[in-house]
This record gives sequence, structure tokens and C-alpha cells, in this order.
Amino acid sequence: MLERASSDGIPCRVYLSGRVTIERSGRVLTDAALAGPQGRLLFAFLGTRRTQPVSKAQVIDAVWGTRTPPSADRAINALVSKLRSALRTVGVPLPHGIATEVGTYQFLIPGAWIDIEHARSEVDRA
Repeated sequence: MLERASSDGIPCRVYLSGRVTIERSGRVLTDAALAGPQGRLLFAFLGTRRTQPVSKAQVIDAVWGTRTPPSADRAINALVSKLRSALRTVGVPLPHGIATEVGTYQFLIPGAWIDIEHARSEVDRA
């Protein structure tokens, strides 16, 4: 069952395997609203590395690999902006969502339940 969050708490569920989906306070954000395939890939990449900031170079490599476009810096900024807006639609308040600090990005949704992390802990527990 999805936990109900108050405006000062942020319990939500994030599904990164299969269809990328975010659930919070009874609202659902599906992968279709996450800035296309590159936005979904960026969200999943950051979500699987939420304990640490990742460099812009790592993000660009994750999204485009060896086919990096010349405008990758601007494109990443646009993708991050779209992801932040999408997270606001399910009520993730500022400053939470995707944090940016001196050339790094970090998934920052305290208390989020993430399916991949849950699966890892269940395997470890078993």
C-alpha cells in the first residue's frame, strides 16, 4: 500500500524496472511523462545512484554513450528541468527531486521506496 505523504514528508514509490513510474499521495507519474526515452533513462540512472552525486560527464555518457551530441550540456539541462517539472506534478516539493550542485546531479527524494533497492535488500535478507 502506498504511504500517504504530507506536504513536509515525501513518501513515494519509484519503479525503475519495467515501466518507470512514480507514485505519491495517490498520484501516478508514468514513464510517458518523463521527457521521452532520454528522460526515462536519466531518471532511472539517477534513481539507481541516489546515494551519491554523479558528474555531468557520467550523466551524458549514460544517456548518449558514444553518440553524444554537440549540444549535450544544454540537452541535459533541459531533460533535468523537464524531470523536475514532472516530479512537481505528483507533489514532490522543492528542493527535492533532482538536485544540481557544481557539475553534478543527484536523485533527492528522501524516504522514497525504490523497487530495485527493495529487491536487492530482499535478496540479501533471503
